[in-house]
Amino acid sequence: MTVQPNREPEIAESLETIFGATLNELHTALPARVERYDASNQRADVKPVILRVFLDEDGNEQTYEYPIVTDVPVHFPRGGGAFIHLPIAAGDLVLLVCGQRSLDRYLETDGKQVIDTQDSRRHHFSDAVAFAGLSTSKNNVALSNAKDLIIGLEDGSAEVHVQPGGKVFIKAASVMLGASGLSGDNALVRNKEFQALVKAFNAHVHATGTGPSSNPTPVPNRIPVVAEASTTVYAK
Repeated sequence: MTVQPNREPEIAESLETIFGATLNELHTALPARVERYDASNQRADVKPVILRVFLDEDGNEQTYEYPIVTDVPVHFPRGGGAFIHLPIAAGDLVLLVCGQRSLDRYLETDGKQVIDTQDSRRHHFSDAVAFAGLSTSKNNVALSNAKDLIIGLEDGSAEVHVQPGGKVFIKAASVMLGASGLSGDNALVRNKEFQALVKAFNAHVHATGTGPSSNPTPVPNRIPVVAEASTTVYAK
């Protein structure tokens, strides 16, 4: 805002300048890009991808890039003893939400007690939380069925669909039951009964008439299934 010479600014102009300067430092939510992610504590360094715009003392519009915000807690769905973790990687987009008050003391607790922040900081990048999965019109995930609960990979190579009525469909190159990281060879030795069942299933061929045909057709699109040692399989 340019003030005319030899004229005192009106109260409205003064208030507009004051409020404008205050709001310019009040951060609410911005899209940001992940620069680094530490899965051990679910913290990330993120770079806001929208420029800051402000007026200088001469009333000219200026812009600059926000700096990288470090050690930001990353939010994933969690509750009732359950959680979902996403394999966040550099380049992923998040929504950076800045807390109304300081989160420093809160993040040192179990989060269940009402606390005094003992800090007057408000809407600051130091109190930001990153919500994973912000999409744009150019990077939306292509859904094969918009009515299902879907957990999957963006390239479509693996998906789990949960449908109303309790039906569950799994699309994958292979399905392994049990703790991630155990080898299939170990599972084969320690789960002989289940592996025998899997082997029989994968070797199954169609039959015709009253007995097997002379040239039976193998089951198409067979998915190999491996059970890890810690797995108990229940059949109903």
